[in-house]
Amino acid sequence: MAAPRIIAKKTGGKCKDWTCPKHVSSCHIFNRIGAKELNFESELKQGRFVVGKCTKCHNTNWPPSEYCSKCFGELSYSPVKEPGTVIEWSSKDGQTFGIVEFEGIRVMGAIQGIPKQGQKAKITNCAFDGSPKFTFSVF
Repeated sequence: MAAPRIIAKKTGGKCKDWTCPKHVSSCHIFNRIGAKELNFESELKQGRFVVGKCTKCHNTNWPPSEYCSKCFGELSYSPVKEPGTVIEWSSKDGQTFGIVEFEGIRVMGAIQGIPKQGQKAKITNCAFDGSPKFTFSVF
């Protein structure tokens, strides 16, 4: 059984059928019928970061999808458990960006403060403006 495909449509332009994380995070996401917005995107627009967990195999799915990437079961979205852990980071011109891991998923965003690898971090801001945007603070 083949996995259902996610159709990603760039606003104002044409986009092929992509399922890679680059396109999933930078496009408006629709299901195969082309009408339903994913729970992830609608929650992010409200400032809440949620992850999909499979109701059958309990796998945490990332990047966001309509179905489980392992068993194609339905997903139930719930808030991510904090704190996360700083995996990598880089600074330039006074701005710091990095990767923070939450529940086995890695998320890229801006980091407030001076991070250290392995340091705990929490989400201070999440939004959706054409693509997901995250800000973390370390403690």
